[in-house]
Amino acid sequence: MLVCKLLGVEYTHIEIDMAAMEHKKKPFQELNPAGELPLLLHGDTVINDSLFMAEYLSANNSSLLFSSDSYEQAEIRMWHAFDMGMRKEYRPLFFSAINKTPVVDDDKQRCLDVCSEKISHLENALTDKDYLVGNRFTYADIVLYTRLSTFSLLGIDSCFKDCPSIRQWLSNVEAKLSLVTSSSDSKKIYGDKRKSKAAIKTKRANKKEKTQVVSGEI
Repeated sequence: MLVCKLLGVEYTHIEIDMAAMEHKKKPFQELNPAGELPLLLHGDTVINDSLFMAEYLSANNSSLLFSSDSYEQAEIRMWHAFDMGMRKEYRPLFFSAINKTPVVDDDKQRCLDVCSEKISHLENALTDKDYLVGNRFTYADIVLYTRLSTFSLLGIDSCFKDCPSIRQWLSNVEAKLSLVTSSSDSKKIYGDKRKSKAAIKTKRANKKEKTQVVSGEI
């Protein structure tokens, strides 16, 4: 959703009830058999994975969030892979928060240990830098900012409380996003809706058809 706002793409947000496992059932699995979120619908076009969604949406303005430099583009993709690894490690805490069920202490400590190790790597990478890649705001910043923003909800934000570079970077990203969010909100270009298969399965119409972003929330 942040990518849509940054690019000025009008979209509809469709929330899937992950606690009810809607992402593992029909009709969602007809769109994505893997049952993974998020997912983008544009006419008959279906794209999953946040990186591929961002690249698709950036086709006409790739320089804003990506790079024409091959190494910088590789760095962006590597940070996306780094984020996916972190996501895998904290899944027990994530689904505990969604389902509102207690998490086993050993699972929480293991997640905290692994995430702390990854956070240490991120802190070192951000030393004397405002942003992750090319020292300018890119998709890499969006994906990791989004990940870290869930840490307080999961009770593991203590792993970066003593990381000054990360905290400064978070402030930099928040300042960048606040301008875009306030602007797009005022234009009311998006909405939050829960929809059934009939509502989310669309037919290809024309290039002006509004994009639909399907996601789940904690």
